[in-house]
Amino acid sequence: MSNPSKAGIRTAANGASYIPASTRADGSTRKEIRVRPGYRPPEDVETYKNRSAEAWKNRGSGGIPGADPPSADSTDGGANKSKNAKRREAARKKTSAQTDEGDLASALHNSSLSDGDKQSKDVQDPSIVQVAPDAQTQGSDAEAETQKKIRNQLKKLKAVSELKTKKAAGEKLSPDQLVKIGKEAELLHDLKKLGYTGPETVPKPRPSPNPLAKDVAVIGGGITGLTTAYYISLYIPQAKITIYDKSDKLGGWMSSEKLAVKDGHVLFEWGPRTLRPDLAGSGAATANLKIASLGLYNEIVSTPKTSPAATNRYIYYPDHLVRMPGPATGPMSYLSNIVTLLTEPIFQGAIGSMLAEPFVQDRSKALRDESVGHFLERRFGKTITHNLASAFFHGIYAGDLYKLSVETLLPRLWAIEGGEANESMGVLLRMVDMALKGQKLINLSDVVFREFNSSLHLAEGLNLIKHAETMTRIQNESVYTLANGLGSLAAQLKKVLGQNPNVAIRAGCPIESAVFDKGSKTITLGGGNGDKTSSTHDYVVSTLGPAPLHNFVESSATLRQASISPSVTTSCTHVNRAVTVMVVNLYYSEPDIIPSQYSGFGYLIPSSVPVDQNPERALGVIFGSESSGQRGPDNVLKVEVPRSIIREHITRVERSLSDLEATHSDYKEEPRRQLQSMLSTLKEKEKIEFPNDSDETNEMVTLLGQDTAPGTKLTVMIGGHWWDGWQETDYPSESEAVEMAKSLLARHLNITTEPEVAKARLARNCIPQYPVGYRQDMANIHRGLMSEYQGRLKVAGPWWQGAVGVNDCIRKAKETARDIREQWDEHSGLERYQKPQEWVVVDPSDPDPVQ
Repeated sequence: MSNPSKAGIRTAANGASYIPASTRADGSTRKEIRVRPGYRPPEDVETYKNRSAEAWKNRGSGGIPGADPPSADSTDGGANKSKNAKRREAARKKTSAQTDEGDLASALHNSSLSDGDKQSKDVQDPSIVQVAPDAQTQGSDAEAETQKKIRNQLKKLKAVSELKTKKAAGEKLSPDQLVKIGKEAELLHDLKKLGYTGPETVPKPRPSPNPLAKDVAVIGGGITGLTTAYYISLYIPQAKITIYDKSDKLGGWMSSEKLAVKDGHVLFEWGPRTLRPDLAGSGAATANLKIASLGLYNEIVSTPKTSPAATNRYIYYPDHLVRMPGPATGPMSYLSNIVTLLTEPIFQGAIGSMLAEPFVQDRSKALRDESVGHFLERRFGKTITHNLASAFFHGIYAGDLYKLSVETLLPRLWAIEGGEANESMGVLLRMVDMALKGQKLINLSDVVFREFNSSLHLAEGLNLIKHAETMTRIQNESVYTLANGLGSLAAQLKKVLGQNPNVAIRAGCPIESAVFDKGSKTITLGGGNGDKTSSTHDYVVSTLGPAPLHNFVESSATLRQASISPSVTTSCTHVNRAVTVMVVNLYYSEPDIIPSQYSGFGYLIPSSVPVDQNPERALGVIFGSESSGQRGPDNVLKVEVPRSIIREHITRVERSLSDLEATHSDYKEEPRRQLQSMLSTLKEKEKIEFPNDSDETNEMVTLLGQDTAPGTKLTVMIGGHWWDGWQETDYPSESEAVEMAKSLLARHLNITTEPEVAKARLARNCIPQYPVGYRQDMANIHRGLMSEYQGRLKVAGPWWQGAVGVNDCIRKAKETARDIREQWDEHSGLERYQKPQEWVVVDPSDPDPVQ
C-alpha cells in the first residue's frame, strides 16, 4: 500500500483507492469508504503562491526597509509558544538554511563569468522568473476545475439513473424529468471528454426490454421500415410486429434487376447503387446490419480509393467533360490540377473567390437558416455555386440548391461560419487550419450513436470476428455495393422477417388513420381503400411522409373533438416536397465504349450548362460498369469449402450454449435465444450446402462483381427539380426517356451504337427536399407528436432525418428500435431538432470518440 494522501486516501495493491476504516471519538466505527477511480481531492492538489503577489498583499507589515526585524521574543505570543510549536519552527529554519546552502552551492557550481549578464537580465525581468510557477498554478487550477466538473456531471448522471428507476417501476414522470433522462448520452460523452473513465461512462441498455412494447406496428415497407422491424425483433424478441405497406412489393426504392444478355447477365439498379463506408458515422450501422444476421459478408463488392471510379469524377461544362482536381499523387498529377484550374472555363473566377472568402462578412447572428445556394454564393461566389455545387446537389438530391436548407445539408460549414474561431479566419481557412492540425469536426449525435450502438452488439447477435473483418475490409475503400445489388439487402431483410413467427407482413394494406387512446396508451390504425378493419398497437413507427403523418395526427385529434396545432399543419405542408426522377439503364455489348480519357465514376451536369447542351434536362450519367466490380467470366470465383469449417462453428455455438446454461444469471433468456437461433441457422445452412451425409466438401461460388457479361453499363438520370410543377401527363414515357438518354450520350460522349438492352423507370416523389427552415419545422412536428401520442408514435426515414442515404435510413431505423426497447417515450424521432446541432472538435492526440 502507498502512503496516505492529505485527505487520508490510500491505494491498495490492486490499484483501488479507499479511505480506511477508523474509530470515532464516541467509540463507534467509521466504515471503509471506496474512492472512485480518477478522483483527486482538493487537499492533494498542489498550489503555488506567487511571491510578488504575496509581497504586495502583505505590504506594510514587514517593518521599515533597512531596519532590523523585531526579535522573536518581542512578537506577540512568542513567550507563550508551546514546545511543539518551537520545535516545528526550529525544524523549518534548519530545512530552509540547508536549502539555501544547497541552492547556493549548486548555483556556484553551474555558473560562469559569462552568465553574469544573463542572470542580471533574468532578475530584472520578473515575467521570466514567474513563467514556471504561473504554469504550475494554472495547471493546478485547471485540474481542480476539471474535478469539479466531473463531480457535477456525476451528480446529474446519478439523478438520471434514479429517474430511470422510477420510470421502470411505473411511476409517472413530468415532461422535464423525461427530458433529463434523454440527456444521459450527452452526460456520458461529457464525462469522457473530461478524461473520466469510471464505470459510469459505459452505456448500459436496460437489463430487460420495454415491458410495454408487446405489440409494435411499422408503417412502410421500404429499407427504413424493414430495418426497424428487424431490430425490434432482435431487441424485443417477444414483441408482436406488424409491417404495413400500400404496395404489394416491399423494399421501397431499393430495387435490383438481373437481366440475361448475349454473353452472360447484367444487373440494373433502379434505386441506390453504392454505399460509402463512413464508419465514423451512419455507415457503421449498415456494416453491422450486413453481417449481424443477414449473411451478406461474402457479397461485398468494393471500389478501391485508387481505382479510376474513385479518383476520376467529371462535370460536364459547357460542352465537354472536365475532370475535377483531386489529391495529388505525384508531380504530374499536381501539375495537371494546376493546369485544369487555370485553363478550364468551369473554374473561371473560382480562385479569386476562394482567396477573397476569408474577408467575407459572417452572417447575422439572427439568421437561423438560408438556402445552400445563397450561402455558397455569399461566401464563395457564383462560379463555385453555379458550376460546381449545383452539379453536386443534382447528383445526390436532384434538387435546386436555392431551395434547400444549408443548416440541414451543409451543417459543418454552417457551424464553422457561426463559430467564434471563424471570426478572423473565414470558413475556408478554418477548414484548412483544422486539416493541417489533424483535427476532425464530429457531430455529437454521431458520438452518442456509436457509443450506444456498441453496447447493443450482444442483443443483435453480432459476429464480432466477421464485424472486425468487414470493418477492415471496407474502411479504406471509396464505395462498396453487393454482388446481387443493393436490392438484395431489402430482399434478405424480408426473408429473415418472414421466417419470424412474431412478424406479420401486410402488403397492399395502406393506413390512413392512427388514433391514440390516452387511457390505455394504445394506437388504433385504420386502413384505406375501403378497408374497414382496424388494429391496435402499443407503439407505431411511421416511415411515411408529412402528408400521411398530418392525416394521422388530425384523425386522432378529431376523435377527441380537439383541433390540431396550426404550427404542425404549416410545418407538414412546408416540408412536403419531393422530386421525381426518370432512371434509364443501358447495356452495350462492347466493353470499351466509353472514351478512354473519361474512365471514371461518371459525370454530373450543373444548372449553368446551356439548354442546347442539355435539352433533356438530365442530372448526370453513371458509368455503372466502372463501380460494380469485375466483369466477364473472371467475375465468378469457385472455391472448394470443407464441411469441417461449418461443423467447427456449430461446435463452438453448442459449447457456448452449454456454458451459458451452467451460469447463474438472471439475464440468460436473451443470450440463450440468440445462441439457439444461431445454432439453428448454422445447421440449416449445413443441410443446404452439404445435402448428403457423405459430402465432406462443397463448391462455393463467390461473385467478384455484378455482371458476368463483359460489356459496358450506363445509367442516365433525368428530371428532378427541372420537372417541378409538372403534371402526370407532362412526364416522358419510358420509351421516350430511352431515346432522350441515347441522344444525350451521343452528344456528350459520341456514343452512337445501339444498346443491347435499354430500360427506363419513373420514380415519382422519390427524393425528399429539405427547404429552408427544415429544422424548425421538425421541432414543431415533434411537439405536435408528443402532445398527441405521448411518444408512442415515432417517425423514421428520409423525410425526417434530413438525409437521403441508405446508411442514414438504416441508422435511423436502429435508433428508433433502440428508443422503443429502452422505453424512451420522450423521443418521437424528431427530438434532436429541439436544440441547435452540437459539434466535437477531435485532436489527433485525443482518443477518437467514434472508434
